[in-house]
Amino acid sequence: MAVLTDRLYPNVTELHLRIDKNGSRDAMEYLSTLIYFSNLVKLFLCLDTTESPVGEAIAISADILRRSHNLCYLDIPYSMSYYICDSMIHTMRSLVPKQMKYLTIEAGAAHEMKKIVEWSTHVFSIVFTSDGDLISDIDDIDQWLTETGRDYTYIRKNGGLYLWFTPETTETLKSRNNRKRIKLTTDDSTL
Repeated sequence: MAVLTDRLYPNVTELHLRIDKNGSRDAMEYLSTLIYFSNLVKLFLCLDTTESPVGEAIAISADILRRSHNLCYLDIPYSMSYYICDSMIHTMRSLVPKQMKYLTIEAGAAHEMKKIVEWSTHVFSIVFTSDGDLISDIDDIDQWLTETGRDYTYIRKNGGLYLWFTPETTETLKSRNNRKRIKLTTDDSTL
């Protein structure tokens, strides 16, 4: 008798997952028998913590991120309180693979956006969305990013902030630290 070791849906690369009061680690273990988390490229992770414990939702999210080795795109479309956002930022910082390049997340304030941008030097694009008004925070973020020296472009659209970054490579970091100024002048004696 042969033992089946393959998943029922081995080619799933995109997952839309809602973690609510019914979410549990047992449910995630069952899901892992159906798909390979390591094949996920896109993950839409909705955390409904209105009726479920925050810690459990974060633990489940951390487990999913830990297993998703090929994750390039992460979307967390949920209005999170300050506590939840800080906890999720810490979790994502330690677990999100370095190959992740695109992040969409709701942020309530500039300090949340700054924390996310600080650890995401490998990310090409970050979209901050909000139910509230981010317009006042956008100027603060723009000034802060300019001060960091990171190359970026941004646009304000539909109440959100869309940021595109030049990838930080070893060469760009070295060139930024070793920039030399050249003064161009005309020397009248050679004319």
